[in-house]
This record gives sequence, structure tokens and C-alpha cells, in this order.
Amino acid sequence: MSKALLRYLENIQNDKPVNWPKVVPLLSGQLPSGTRLTDVVVLEKAGKKDLYRVRFKDGELLTDLLDRYRQGKTGRVGAALAGNSHRHKVSFGGLPIMDLSTGQYGLMVCAAKAVVQDPAAGHQALVLIENKELFYQPVVVLRELLALTGCRSEDALLVLGNGKEVTNSYFRHWFDGFSRIDCLFDYDQAGLAMYDTLRRRHGAKLHFAMPSNLGEKAELFSLKPEKDEFAYALRLCEQYGFDDLATVFRHTSRFMEQETLLTLLDTYHV
Repeated sequence: MSKALLRYLENIQNDKPVNWPKVVPLLSGQLPSGTRLTDVVVLEKAGKKDLYRVRFKDGELLTDLLDRYRQGKTGRVGAALAGNSHRHKVSFGGLPIMDLSTGQYGLMVCAAKAVVQDPAAGHQALVLIENKELFYQPVVVLRELLALTGCRSEDALLVLGNGKEVTNSYFRHWFDGFSRIDCLFDYDQAGLAMYDTLRRRHGAKLHFAMPSNLGEKAELFSLKPEKDEFAYALRLCEQYGFDDLATVFRHTSRFMEQETLLTLLDTYHV
């Protein structure tokens, strides 16, 4: 794999547009035999000629391609010895958790092929919360928040997603052990993209959480997106049948950050 392809893949990983015609000949030879590019990526035009935002349908393939070039078998330690540990994926992944029934916090830790620490015994449902401002609210606020957004609260374990960290492939086997996963993410391109990645891995047990009357809360949508991000978000809404969310996107031409949900709660006080 060439250094040029590595740069393109790193830009793709960071949601930056790339010159797709230049990527095609470099990437085609790295795919499994018989696999077409149209089988593994989705393209969104990014304004200028030949620039596209590229999304891998399976994020693990992108990770595998990056790791294949970066260090081979030397891992992150070898990368550090070579002068840049950040060019290799960390060997472990961890996410803060909270047991809603007790209010106790903990930490789940996974490696590539094993769960190292799992404090989730007895739970069948997960609620993935993207941002810290919501995750660390008092239990009484969290219960009202889950009710507002249609999340399952009975026997649910809350997980702080830390943005895109929640899509780390190391967590795949741990997530497989739950019967329902609610995704409480931002109402924007990034939140929908994370949901899309996880939904492709884990299927219909994933649910994108939102208030049933979200269309009536247009005043909460204030984040102005880029044109290509907006088009991508609308396409994902249409793909998954999020008609109300698509309608409010079109009406406002804005996205909404999940922290604004707190203003709808009786139990939340600034």
C-alpha cells in the first residue's frame, strides 16, 4: 500500500473529502478478491470537482486497511519506537458505563478479540449517549431523558459513547450480547453516520432515539451544516425512515445538538 493511499484513508477516517478518481486505482488493489468499490463505500459529492466524502459501509474494513499499512505486526509500541504511536490503533478500548438502577459508574474494557472487563452482568439493554453533558446528569434527569426519547430504561445500562469512539470495532462482540441498543446521538450528520455504522454491524436491535414530537421543536435546531453534510444526513434519514427528523431538517436547514434536550426536561435545572 502506498503512502498516498494512507493519506487518503486517514482523511476518509476523519470525514475529510478526498479526490476520489485518484483514490480509485490505489484502493482497488487492496480489496478482497472479487470485491468492487461500490460494494464497500458510499460517496457523497463535496462541492468541488472530483472531491467526495467517502464512507466505508463496514468501518472495520477501513481500520484493517489503515493498520495493514501503518505497522504491519509491530503494533502501537512499534509505532512509538518508529516515532509516531498515533499512527496505529490503541490495543484496547474502554467506555464509561452507568447502572441506572444503582447510579454506580464503571468501566468496560475490550481488546481486539476479547472483553477484558465487563461490569454489565444481568443487563439486556444498552443506551449509548454520545456526550458527557447528558451522561453525567443525575439519575432523575436521566430517567426523564430516556422517557422523552423513547429509550428503554428498565434493566438498561448507560454507556458514554465519547463521540465516534463508540464505533470502535473492539466493542463489537460486547454489543452483540445485548438484545436492544438505543442510540442517543446528536441530530446531525455525524450522529446519523455513527448510527448507520452500528446498525450495519448489529442490525435491527439498534434504535435511533428521539422525542416523538421532535418536529414541533424546530427552535432547538440551530447548528448550520455544510451542504454535503446536510445532504448526507437527509439521505440517511430517508434510508432509515426517520421522516419527522428529515422534515425538521428541511424546514430549518439546521442540525441539533443533543444537549438542547435538557431544556425540555422538568427535572433539569441549570
